[in-house]
Amino acid sequence: MRFDPPLYERFRTARSRDAVEDFLRKLGLVALDEQGVAHPSVSGVLVACGEPRDWLPNAFVQAVASSGRRTCSGCH
Repeated sequence: MRFDPPLYERFRTARSRDAVEDFLRKLGLVALDEQGVAHPSVSGVLVACGEPRDWLPNAFVQAVASSGRRTCSGCH
């Protein structure tokens, strides 16, 4: 599996001077195993893979937006 560079490079800033593998690890898109080998994380597949359904066919991203910062004090 390969990540699509435009999908993760959009998170780089002028201050991001790390090598690609270090950059991906810092974003949590890859994780190192016990031998130090990098493997894609679930978030890496969902965010940086052009076709995440090929690898995680039942995964999805659910997002919620709200206005303001106030929360309901009576909600459980």
